[in-house]
Amino acid sequence: MRDQIECLLSVKSRRELRMGRFSLFLAIVVIAALAQGCTQILDDSLGAVGDVGGGIVPPVQPTGPMAASVRVVSDPQGGSYVSELSCAFEITEIPGSGSNPIVVTVNWVASCGTHKTEVFVFDGGTQTFESIYSENGRAIAMTFWTTISWQDAQGQHQIQSGIAACSG
Repeated sequence: MRDQIECLLSVKSRRELRMGRFSLFLAIVVIAALAQGCTQILDDSLGAVGDVGGGIVPPVQPTGPMAASVRVVSDPQGGSYVSELSCAFEITEIPGSGSNPIVVTVNWVASCGTHKTEVFVFDGGTQTFESIYSENGRAIAMTFWTTISWQDAQGQHQIQSGIAACSG
């Protein structure tokens, strides 16, 4: 019986020795891989793949135009003997979109067609722009409005300001 117990103890010791060698081997492999910078990690929140050996690589910024919302904050005001009209609009970036600026086109339109076109460049955040129409100091004698158009990451958009009726 004593021989059987010693035999069982030696089998248990041999198994522990094998597991101990395997654990040591595994630890050496992991340390070597980390030392060589071979292990890559995935940052689920940003979708970036980085190299542990060289530090986390920042995620690539989205390319293409950003997305934005545009609203008129001041419509053109008409009346008698008005020599200048203005329209102010605010552009707000929609987070998470691209990084390229957006070109915004403002057309001053009357019933007979477009009289003036201005181009503005929006490069992020929230910005307010003002577009001005005049007829070289003369009184304006037509009804005008603006159309504001832009193309962004969400497609082509156009809004229109209020109408300014002018008489000279």
